[in-house]
Amino acid sequence: MDKDWKIIVNAIKRKVIKPIKDGNKENIKKIKNNQMINHQETTGLLLQAYETLNNAEINLNNYKIVDSCVLMRSAFEYITMGMVIQFDEDTFDEFKKLGLEERNKTRIIKILDLLKKHMNEISSNFYSEISQKNKGELLQEMYNKLCNFTHSSLIVSTIVEIADDNEKEILRLSLLQSLFFLESLLFFSLKYFTGDDKHYIEWENVWLSSLLTIAKVGHIARINNIDFSKYDDFLYFKENIEYLNKNKKSKEKRKIQYNEISNYIKNNSDDFTEILKRFLS
Repeated sequence: MDKDWKIIVNAIKRKVIKPIKDGNKENIKKIKNNQMINHQETTGLLLQAYETLNNAEINLNNYKIVDSCVLMRSAFEYITMGMVIQFDEDTFDEFKKLGLEERNKTRIIKILDLLKKHMNEISSNFYSEISQKNKGELLQEMYNKLCNFTHSSLIVSTIVEIADDNEKEILRLSLLQSLFFLESLLFFSLKYFTGDDKHYIEWENVWLSSLLTIAKVGHIARINNIDFSKYDDFLYFKENIEYLNKNKKSKEKRKIQYNEISNYIKNNSDDFTEILKRFLS
């Protein structure tokens, strides 16, 4: 599996990571004084998001999980706010005002809802594959997850207790999915302004990258008999059973989706083999 995983990692780097990084590196330089951008604040927020995501990746690769998530959440807010004030002048008017005790348009729930509505405009080729409902759920779940690692919460204090290298690797790989999502959101946001058609990523490759990374996580957990329930005491399981069960339902929903994908692969093995061959070539 280790040898196969190296081949897979190289394919992910070639087909997904490198195009995104090359595109972001080139397009971030082009947004300064870009005539499509309505407000200079959008430029500043996207520039900061680029730097912050680079720092988040460095921390994640060094297993500094909490620090990486703090940076990812900040970058997420920079990108979402930067794009929403481009599309919505009422939001920009409120954004300009410091110290508002009661915010409306610039509350994160409103920002995420507005971004959801404009994602197809940012990249119709990519985001149109996702329903509006799923877009909203994806954005909200992403933000909630990063908040759990950012606030002074039980999640953070529990992370400190994780010493096993394999458990840390599972966390790193799982959060790498979040980093890829944010980098791709920045990628498409920058391309929206620059009109760049040189750099692109294909939905099929992103889907495979995610699927294969999830498979790797499962493999590590199985061969090392990893059971994260041993950390229940740190999470005060009984006191938080309602919240944890809600989170469990979300995981079960994803498990059903993964099983559906697995069944699709089994029933269409020849087609999937060809897709995988293209990805690994």
